[in-house]
Amino acid sequence: MAAGKKFVPNIVAFACNWGGYPLLKEVDVESSSDIHLIRLMCGGRVSAGLLLRAFEHGADGVAVFGCDEGECHYSFGATKGKEEFELARRMGRLLGRDNESLIYCSV
Repeated sequence: MAAGKKFVPNIVAFACNWGGYPLLKEVDVESSSDIHLIRLMCGGRVSAGLLLRAFEHGADGVAVFGCDEGECHYSFGATKGKEEFELARRMGRLLGRDNESLIYCSV
């Protein structure tokens, strides 16, 4: 990084259409130039490969905003999304990635 330049992390946020996305729209996350919001129809559509691919394409951090267990619009999404997230964390650990750069938030 050049001297005098402030580090601004590049964040990719995957958000469930029914849970996380409305909340992030409400707080106007999209107006931030360093957060890239990607709407998914369900948090269960996220895959470990998709999360790790975001890092491959230059993300400094990746966040998943999904539903709480039992609150999923499609009933299976919260469980499947969390399973894929945990798989991505384990794979990231094997690749030497800091787990704090990948987070899951239940909304």
